[in-house]
Amino acid sequence: NAAAIAEWKIGAGRGASDMIMLTLGTGVGGGLILDGKPYRGWVGAGAEIGHMVLAYGGEPCTGNCTGHGHFEQVSSGRAADRKAVELLGPDATGRELVGAARDGNGEALEAVREIGRRLGAALGSLVNVFNPEVIVIGGGFSQARDLFLEPALETMKLEALPPGRDLVRVVPALLGPDAGLVGAGFVGFEAL
Repeated sequence: NAAAIAEWKIGAGRGASDMIMLTLGTGVGGGLILDGKPYRGWVGAGAEIGHMVLAYGGEPCTGNCTGHGHFEQVSSGRAADRKAVELLGPDATGRELVGAARDGNGEALEAVREIGRRLGAALGSLVNVFNPEVIVIGGGFSQARDLFLEPALETMKLEALPPGRDLVRVVPALLGPDAGLVGAGFVGFEAL
């Protein structure tokens, strides 16, 4: 949520009344700005977007989560790591998968594009539920957006309803890895 607040106040979502922030890294972080206010949910744990179910009965989640097939299992750095091991060997990483895709490995490119299509399915659902003006995508795995964003947007347009699918802007985050710290500063300042 802190990164979302920063991107909304001074970054890629500046001026939007309704914004979704996704950070694609090891998992998927999320934040919502609805009607010009950060959404935290009833007990302050809202916007766990990475735990939306995209593949019922799919890969088990990690950590404290007991779910399966969550967004962050199928469209994140973790998903890229699993695909890298499958395609490139037992010690391969998502970063190597992306490198192989950029170097012309067709299987690696298709794997990254599939991760993008799964991202697009999630984006379509988010557009249908929240009707955001803008979706901001950041996080370490977003550095591969040149490979996955096109299939993500194609899938989003198939899954989302008009007019949201035609009006929503999907943009890269501007504030980089410090967005969470900047957002936390805004939260602290506003609490004074």
